[in-house]
Amino acid sequence: MTYSLIRAREKEILSLDTKMWLFFIAMLTALFVVAKFIITTYIVIVETAAVRYAESQTYYKAEISKVQLESAVVLQDIESVSRTMARNKAIKNSLKSLLDIVPDQVHLTEMIIDENSLQIRGYSPSKDIFNYLLRPPLESIFATTDVSFYPTGNGWLIFYVKCESPEGFVRHE
Repeated sequence: MTYSLIRAREKEILSLDTKMWLFFIAMLTALFVVAKFIITTYIVIVETAAVRYAESQTYYKAEISKVQLESAVVLQDIESVSRTMARNKAIKNSLKSLLDIVPDQVHLTEMIIDENSLQIRGYSPSKDIFNYLLRPPLESIFATTDVSFYPTGNGWLIFYVKCESPEGFVRHE
């Protein structure tokens, strides 16, 4: 039997190098699991944000189309108003021209203007004054001019004139 100065050591199942390799492998695996969790969480957050952005994009597209429709209506209204203003200006000029041709002896009581016709009621001292002073300008403007006279008790005549023209009384400028 031989004696030794060194005591026998117990042998470990895993050596120090193996333990270090297993530790590094476990650390890398844990790091990969944590990285996968972080990346998966980030992907879910990005996908949720993308869905929200797609929904908001759909909402804003619908709002844009509503605004475009409203702006088209407003533009039509503006165009209609400008046409009406131009028509009113033309009617105003036509009325001014018409009132300028009425002689001082003739008194108008009512004037109705349509697209293609004009109706006038008023008083005249005689048929001759009406026929010589007011009828020729009306006949030069309108295609047909029908006049009716009704006597009043004081010697004056009530007249009713209906003038029509296929192209209309109001001249657009």
